[in-house]
Amino acid sequence: MEKDIAIAVKTQYEALQRIPVNREDEDAVFDRLYFFFVVKSGYAKQAKAILGDGSYTAILERYQQELEEALLYLKQQRKKLHRSIFQRSQTLFHYLGLCYLKFLEGKPVEVDLHADEIAFLNQVLGYSYIYDYMVTFWGRKLRLPMEGVKMEPKTEEEIGYVNTHFFLTGTDYLTHSMTEENEAALKQQIPYVLEKQQMDLMAELLWGLSFYRSDAPELELMVEALLQEAKHPNYSKTRTSIHARYASICALLAVQERMDDTDSQRGMDISNRGSCRSAS
Repeated sequence: MEKDIAIAVKTQYEALQRIPVNREDEDAVFDRLYFFFVVKSGYAKQAKAILGDGSYTAILERYQQELEEALLYLKQQRKKLHRSIFQRSQTLFHYLGLCYLKFLEGKPVEVDLHADEIAFLNQVLGYSYIYDYMVTFWGRKLRLPMEGVKMEPKTEEEIGYVNTHFFLTGTDYLTHSMTEENEAALKQQIPYVLEKQQMDLMAELLWGLSFYRSDAPELELMVEALLQEAKHPNYSKTRTSIHARYASICALLAVQERMDDTDSQRGMDISNRGSCRSAS
């Protein structure tokens, strides 16, 4: 399976690199920067082994450069007048999310939101549970006066995405360990994900379950589905499709990390048994 995972990760990554990303496409830049961050924070060893040192170094360099460029661009966008409520809400969403990445790097971060922008964010909460969840989370981390809203997910899909983000937010995107877990809630999503074959949510679910070292037998079905999907690099260039490719790479890297840990532990067990035999 290791060879299949390596081929799938490399195929997906190379296909994504062939898609041009303009800085005006806030969604695309945002998704790519978060992908770069979790790879370097959680799966550096696996990424280097599969993509090579050169590609991994390029990820680090592009992350640093593009993060600063994106933050500067979003600051400029925030100054524009006559933007729709949706456009403004998305720009502020992206801005907060990228400020949070800089915060995780331990770098000085000045989240210079004006009072009217804070008020605007509090006003637009309540329409999308995922939006609310992330904006409230970032606001809390960045010590902004975000009110948050009490709201229940509307659909099974929203429940799935909130559950799959739990381990990411709980570890500050793989930068430290966590004491709580929601593996049981993730397992409850398995039937829905397998039935709908929604590849983005499936990848995120596999990612979370792999992080928890879950013993759910359905993991093999999800791995196989992602491996099959990777064999079709000429995929749609919609945001949903591209995001699914990023999530798929992360999920497969998490599976590989779990396999590496298992092999490492097995080697330690064998070594310990050998030591016992020598001592006897």
